[in-house]
Amino acid sequence: LPVLYMHPEFNGQLIQFFDELVTQLPTNSPTWIGSSTSRAFLRSQDNNSQVWPIWPGTIAVGRSQENDVVIFERWVSQKHAEIFSRCFPGEQVTPTYFLKDISRFGTLIYQSGDWQRIHRDEVAIISGTLVKFGSSQGQAFEFVIETTKDFS
Repeated sequence: LPVLYMHPEFNGQLIQFFDELVTQLPTNSPTWIGSSTSRAFLRSQDNNSQVWPIWPGTIAVGRSQENDVVIFERWVSQKHAEIFSRCFPGEQVTPTYFLKDISRFGTLIYQSGDWQRIHRDEVAIISGTLVKFGSSQGQAFEFVIETTKDFS
């Protein structure tokens, strides 16, 4: 018969269950949620009470009900665009936000005093950027970054 040795610090538990484990990110991680001191929003220019928060990760914009921001305009694709943020090394306060067009007709961004069409491309956007999805006749949205000291 084999002889089994039991370590003096062994508590009798062989496997630790997942609900007992708590994942913690280090405070210097660029993905650490508490390190951000800004919030981003997409606000309708037609109706200022319509505001969509842009949470960490990606938000989807389009005509389909499955999107985070649903726009009922015929020139808006079912899945039209995505807005997301990236934190770059050394950038501790404000992440960089991007708009990625995945539509058929493109997205218009107001830059340098004129509307620029982007199509199947990804561009960085800053606070105050105006966006129209699909057509120059569509409603305008303003991308806003609000800097805060505390989220609670």
